[in-house]
Amino acid sequence: MLLRARLRPYKHAILRGYISYEGLQEPKQIAFLIDTGCTVTTILPSDIIRLGINCNKLPLSSTVVRTGSGNIRPHIMSNVALFFQGRSGFLNLYQGFLSFTLDEIQCVRPATGFVYNPVPVAQAPSILGMDFLSTFSKWKFTESHLILKT
Repeated sequence: MLLRARLRPYKHAILRGYISYEGLQEPKQIAFLIDTGCTVTTILPSDIIRLGINCNKLPLSSTVVRTGSGNIRPHIMSNVALFFQGRSGFLNLYQGFLSFTLDEIQCVRPATGFVYNPVPVAQAPSILGMDFLSTFSKWKFTESHLILKT
């Protein structure tokens, strides 16, 4: 398998795709910042609001997570499917959407008083953690992309 994440200025890699789980009626577009320092894929408050995820219906994580803005206890989404455009098959010749299922990901509930400003999906990405990224054993940077291969 092969995925291409677009590099932003300062070489931050953004991977755009779709997310689906039982709380959504249909897959929704989402963008992720590739973050090798993050253990678990995490949906951030802007995407929680944009996607219409009701955190009240999701269980709380059993662990507290340390973030740059303090300690939080995220909610957990189970059986999440992520879809990314990529290549698969022998020599990665077949192009299409590749499906990945994660047993669980974290959701960071918007704080009280959080002001949501709608922006294009890729301008407010959530975080793609090592639970997903460890699938790929080969990483290559080009001038404009990060290429992930299995």
